[in-house]
Amino acid sequence: MEKNKLVIADVTVESGYLVITKDRRTHRFELKKISERLSKATDEELKQYSVSPSAYGIHWHSIDEDISIHALLNEPFPTYGKKSGNSG
Repeated sequence: MEKNKLVIADVTVESGYLVITKDRRTHRFELKKISERLSKATDEELKQYSVSPSAYGIHWHSIDEDISIHALLNEPFPTYGKKSGNSG
């Protein structure tokens, strides 16, 4: 597994919270603290989301909202294919 590869086991929206399970740990984020659009969305709209294939973010189709999973979890962004250090 790549060093910064984000592996998400589950993402759900329940009772006003975005719930992300990663590495057997559950993280809960109050919708009204992370997004005004999410906090005002209906239950049906909140169900219509997808996690990007790279697990970089979550997109809610019907309300056109995107949330970065890395930013929520306060983790470094992946550096796929890039080397650290000076380039020249």
